[in-house]
Amino acid sequence: MIERAASAAGIRRRPITNEEIIERTIYALINEGARVLEDGVALRAADIDTVYVSGYGFPAYRGGPMFHAEVLGLKTLLRGMHRYRDAFGPMHWEPAPLLVETKRRFEALTGGAYTTRLICVSDDMDGMRKIPDTVPNPEKLQAAVRTFEDAVK
Repeated sequence: MIERAASAAGIRRRPITNEEIIERTIYALINEGARVLEDGVALRAADIDTVYVSGYGFPAYRGGPMFHAEVLGLKTLLRGMHRYRDAFGPMHWEPAPLLVETKRRFEALTGGAYTTRLICVSDDMDGMRKIPDTVPNPEKLQAAVRTFEDAVK
């Protein structure tokens, strides 16, 4: 029955990997989370993660979809979203402007060297922001992170 319906609708059936299932669900959550930040509905990405973990049962040990975006990195995330947009159309897969702009700003600051992982800035025990020693212009990057954080508040 399902095969007939797919055939009648012109849908080509294919195997779907576990990785694709995870990407298509998590990437959509991340993209919508970025839109929520753009619209000012949430103050911080961590607020979105709190809602998903506490309200929707997202696995707490995974940290939430926005944390996953930081671990994954904007370059990988956007590459995946573009791949799905090309395959399925822009309705659900057009990246939120905040994601695209954030990637562009980090590329401008770092010459593209640090776009694979956004989590290059982390909190230390005193709540101060630390940047790894491997970043070429840490002061410039620190100022950009503060500017970005202020913009999404």
